[in-house]
Amino acid sequence: MKNKKRKIAAGAILIFLMGIIFVFSAQTAGESSHLSGNISKFIFGVYEWLFGEVSGERELRAMEIIHSLIRSLAHGFEYFLLEGAAFANAVLHLEKWKKAAFSSVLFCMIFALTDEIHQLFVEGRAFQLADIAVDTLGALVCLVICLWVTKDKLRMENG
Repeated sequence: MKNKKRKIAAGAILIFLMGIIFVFSAQTAGESSHLSGNISKFIFGVYEWLFGEVSGERELRAMEIIHSLIRSLAHGFEYFLLEGAAFANAVLHLEKWKKAAFSSVLFCMIFALTDEIHQLFVEGRAFQLADIAVDTLGALVCLVICLWVTKDKLRMENG
């Protein structure tokens, strides 16, 4: 019974995260850019407060770099979280942890692909292979951490 509750909870978290990613992907380019732009402006403001004012061409270039970094980190972080939920589900449903690791990352890669296809139908958005790579990297980072954290348990279960 306890395992059934864990499976339901893990499944619900996975579906919730998939929904969040879908909602972010359904934003138009303007809406998405506005959200990440506000975060970029905040970070740039903190930078200027710490190190002094930046202006002109250097300000524009710094904002472009920060904005691009924020967007990539957001992509990676979404799929970092998704991998955690996918791996938990896979571990609960599959008997072998290697199958769980492979299937959870594959799931995230396929979801990233469908996410990019979805964006083809959203105003101002486009299919970006680089986003799939960043998403997959986020998932792989999470998987490495999950495997490292659970390595002793996995060793005991699999001899």
